[in-house]
Amino acid sequence: MIWSRKCPKCSKEIIYSRKDGLVRAIKTNTPCYSCSRTGRIPVPIEKRFWSYVQKPIGEGCWLWTGAIDGGYGRMTVNKKGIYAHRISYMLHKGNIPDTIKVCHTCDNPLCVRIDHLYLGTQQDNMDDRDNKGRCAKGETSGMSKLTEEQVKTIKHTPYYWGMNTALAKCFGLNQGTVSCIRRGITWKHIT
Repeated sequence: MIWSRKCPKCSKEIIYSRKDGLVRAIKTNTPCYSCSRTGRIPVPIEKRFWSYVQKPIGEGCWLWTGAIDGGYGRMTVNKKGIYAHRISYMLHKGNIPDTIKVCHTCDNPLCVRIDHLYLGTQQDNMDDRDNKGRCAKGETSGMSKLTEEQVKTIKHTPYYWGMNTALAKCFGLNQGTVSCIRRGITWKHIT
């Protein structure tokens, strides 16, 4: 069964699929969706942003306390999710091209302090990660089947026809994996 009533503001007919929803709307004199959305004063982005920032005493990171997505703070602006550190940078310094990243000097993904942020490319961000040793490589990678000693053995074994296949069988690897190790495509940090 379907119930209906008229909006108290615009007289538009409102349809209800449940009687209890209709009864509640009549008791509270609830307007239709369109009327309930008009007249709202939007909260400025700056005010919303700063309401989610916790500033410590001293020189530490300003931490985002709002929504988190993938470890990074996130806020919705004009129905679009934007990372909090990008919003912080935009509020302090202006617009950022979509292809440019906002990187952290402090390596804290929840930090929105402007002097801890800088602009860079994806490559700059990866170089920073590698220089600070925040990337798992070699044995520290959870995907590694080999030790560094085994890789040294593979790299230093003399080249001759069929050797990659023999090494692959010996270490339980694919021949292509052995080839990549020997050519320096993978395990670059081992000489």
